[in-house]
Amino acid sequence: MLLRYCCRILLCYCGLVQANAGFDVSPIRLQLSSTTPSAALTLTNRTVKPRLIEVSTVLWQRAEYQDSYSPTRDILANPPVFEVAPYASQIVRVGLNTARPSATESSYRVFLTEVATEQPQQQLQVVLSIGIPVFISPAAGEVYRLDWQATAISSGMVELTVQNTGNSHIQLEQLQFYSSQSATYQSVDSIDYRSHQRIFPQESQRWHIALNSGNTELTIRYSSAQLNGEHTLPIQGR
Repeated sequence: MLLRYCCRILLCYCGLVQANAGFDVSPIRLQLSSTTPSAALTLTNRTVKPRLIEVSTVLWQRAEYQDSYSPTRDILANPPVFEVAPYASQIVRVGLNTARPSATESSYRVFLTEVATEQPQQQLQVVLSIGIPVFISPAAGEVYRLDWQATAISSGMVELTVQNTGNSHIQLEQLQFYSSQSATYQSVDSIDYRSHQRIFPQESQRWHIALNSGNTELTIRYSSAQLNGEHTLPIQGR
């Protein structure tokens, strides 16, 4: 299965995943629910060689800003193994098995791994693997909510923190800040987790922003596919 391979590369951040310059996967994420218990992925081989693909499903969890995966049959993908002929496509159907919508969104990934058909002895095998996110919507529907806070941690540094207090993940596409010091909106990057700024339910994220002690408030502006907003925050400790 997937864990026996020496190298894994996850590509899941474009509108169309292009792997190995000739292998496309669409869509880049799936959303399942009680009313939409299954969905389909389309894999297209754009090379002159047949491609042997192995499929597996994993539970996707996060702790201390680290992703962890464990095999699961909560969701199923079919077919589990197949070959895609040159310039042909294959549909993989993904659906709920034992998983059921709960109060909070559940997260999984479907891994599509190309299996090398030629394996020379004494040669390190590097295999390309694509991880497609699969989210199961909460039973009562999605609630998107972010709580922001700014705290002075030194005379010249402010820590901006956010906690996802909703029941579904939010993927920040842009985060900017404005202050009397900056004069214009500037972008900031997370210091904890950089996977496209995705914040799971009850998860927090933080950023450090250089601002001198003369600034007593901070204005932030953010956008995502789920939620947009702009807030002016008092800087605690100043």
